[in-house]
Amino acid sequence: MLKLRPAPTADGSPPRNTLEGRKAPEELIKALDGGMNPDEYLRETFRAAKRDNQISKGKAEALQLLFANLLAEATATFPVEAAEYKKLLGLE
Repeated sequence: MLKLRPAPTADGSPPRNTLEGRKAPEELIKALDGGMNPDEYLRETFRAAKRDNQISKGKAEALQLLFANLLAEATATFPVEAAEYKKLLGLE
């Protein structure tokens, strides 16, 4: 079957209603080829992003807590050095 390509626009770029020259995630193409609803794909993608964001947020909060605990222990054990360190970081 012969396919006719739409004529390029005046500036030489492909028309807006085609995917020619555009990139799409490979996972999206595979999901759509597999019969998945595009809306469902988008919903699942956002759920996964939200889940990954929550995991990253938890890790960042855990590291902040670890830093605070280590600094508190260092202050109790090495008060002079901890004071210098806090001053260097601008925590005092």
